[in-house]
Amino acid sequence: MKINYYCLRDVMLAIEDHEYIDPELNLYDLWHNDLLELPSLALYNKQDITYAAMIGIESGLIVGQFGIENDEINYMYIKRLTAKGHDFIENIRPDSVWETICSFGEDIGTLSIEMIRDTAPKVIAQLLARNFYRNDEI
Repeated sequence: MKINYYCLRDVMLAIEDHEYIDPELNLYDLWHNDLLELPSLALYNKQDITYAAMIGIESGLIVGQFGIENDEINYMYIKRLTAKGHDFIENIRPDSVWETICSFGEDIGTLSIEMIRDTAPKVIAQLLARNFYRNDEI
């Protein structure tokens, strides 16, 4: 199965929006069924959402766990984004950065978590430089 990177980004943004620590300092889990029902993920099918969450967990972007028994996912819960996950999503949060990275990936025919992670700061630096020079001329 291929990773839908648009879905991975949106899953991580949804997790960030639903991280919750109550006044007694309890961290609430986001269960698989609840993740699948989030309105912000309605564009995606349950296979893409599930696979994106699994990849996020396996790659160390998301703190969570899932269990597979007899080739079936029998549970999944998500605690929160990791520090690395927060950095990752912060770098690709702006649509201009995200679209530039995806366009570049389409042009060269590849996209990966590593490529996104390594390319995002460079795209941000380019956009900052472009805006700096534009504002400097005013």
